[in-house]
Amino acid sequence: MADPLVGYSFAVIAGVMAALLFYVIVSSDFKHKKAKQLYAFALILTIASWSGLEWGLWLQGEDMFRLIAYPAVPLDFFFAAWISFVLWIGEKLNERKTAIIWLAFLAAIFVIASYCMNCVQF
Repeated sequence: MADPLVGYSFAVIAGVMAALLFYVIVSSDFKHKKAKQLYAFALILTIASWSGLEWGLWLQGEDMFRLIAYPAVPLDFFFAAWISFVLWIGEKLNERKTAIIWLAFLAAIFVIASYCMNCVQF
């Protein structure tokens, strides 16, 4: 079984890369030629970061989705702040469709991971 630190490392690396892409989008005043492509890659890296966090917790025997459902206020605010920030940038770029697809993908991951934590065995 892998070390949980590997999952956390993936989460940190993907999170930093997503934050840098979001910074490029915001600092270019949303007028960068490739802002929409950068937004799509930042969303992918955000999902990769959250997946790495979930994987690290799963390796430790914790269920991140159960932690979110409990009143863990700092963790809930962390995800709520990221989701709000991503939606705000999407609105500034007129990328509502991309943001809705991202939210639907997050909902699908939430349902699959909540009801099937041990479905995939290596």
